[in-house]
Amino acid sequence: MSIYSKIFGERGWERFPTSFVNSLKKTLGAEQFESLTVLAKKYQLFDQSLFAYPQSFNDIHNEITNIQIAGFLTSMGNELGRRNITDDAEKAFRIALTLRPEHSAAFVGLTALCYSNGRLSEAKEYARKAMADLDVVIKRHKELDIPEYISNPQDISSLREFLQSIIDQS
Repeated sequence: MSIYSKIFGERGWERFPTSFVNSLKKTLGAEQFESLTVLAKKYQLFDQSLFAYPQSFNDIHNEITNIQIAGFLTSMGNELGRRNITDDAEKAFRIALTLRPEHSAAFVGLTALCYSNGRLSEAKEYARKAMADLDVVIKRHKELDIPEYISNPQDISSLREFLQSIIDQS
C-alpha cells in the first residue's frame, strides 16, 4: 500500500465488496471492465457521491444499483459528448447499455454521438431502439402524476421528434 493510500484511503475497486466487483466483471467482460476502470481513474469516478459508501454495493443485478450506475454512466457520457470527448463518451454509453440493455437514455446519447460523427446508419439503429424503449417507459409510467419540473411532456415530444428525424433521414 502506498503512502497516499494510507493517508487518503483507497480509491479503486478494492473499496467495494468482492461480490459486487465480481458480478460487475462477469456482466461487463474483461474488456469493458478494463474500460470502466480506465474511465474511473481518468475522471475520478470513485470520488463521486454515488460511490461514497462502496460497502452498500453488493450485486450489479440489484435493480437500484443497476439503475443508478447505468444512469450515472449515461450522464457521464452526455457530459463527455458535450465536451467533444467522444471516444470516452461512447465507452460510457456502451457500458451503461451492457449493464442495462433497455436504458433508452444511453441509446439517445449514442444516437446523438453517432449522428454528430457522421455515422448515420448506427445513429438510426440507436434512434429506433431509443424510440422503442421510450414508448415502453411512457406506457409503464402512464398512471404516475409526474410534476413538470421533473419531466416536461414537451421535452419528451422534442426528444421523439429528434429521434424520428434521425430515423427518417436517407
